[in-house]
Parts: sequence; C-alpha cells; structure tokens
Amino acid sequence: MAVKIRFYGVEPNNRRTFLECEAIELNTFIGIRIENQLNDLPIIIDKPTAIRLSRELRKQIALLD
Repeated sequence: MAVKIRFYGVEPNNRRTFLECEAIELNTFIGIRIENQLNDLPIIIDKPTAIRLSRELRKQIALLD
C-alpha cells in the first residue's frame, strides 16, 4: 500500500508551499515534490538514498537543539 504525505509551509513572502513524499514504482523509489505557487520541483530517489537523506535530516535536527 502506497502512502503519500504532505508537509505544508509558508515562504517569507506569504506563498504557500508544500513538500510531498510518496513511494512509487512498486515501492522501489521515493518521489519527493516541492511545490509553491511558482514552481513544481520533483525528484525521485532510490531507497538507499532515501535512507541517507533521513539520517542527514536527523543529524541536522539534532544540531538545532
């Protein structure tokens, strides 16, 4: 079963943005899309790259504390 999740935000100029993630192609790849009122920026990464991205996000979040 595929799951799609969106994270919403607002840019400094009050434009709505969102980041959307979903598993695609029989759960072989992860699709990530960043969209605002001007652009739609998709990227597709494989599972090992998604794991590395997840680890890096955790490291960067830990540095915020």
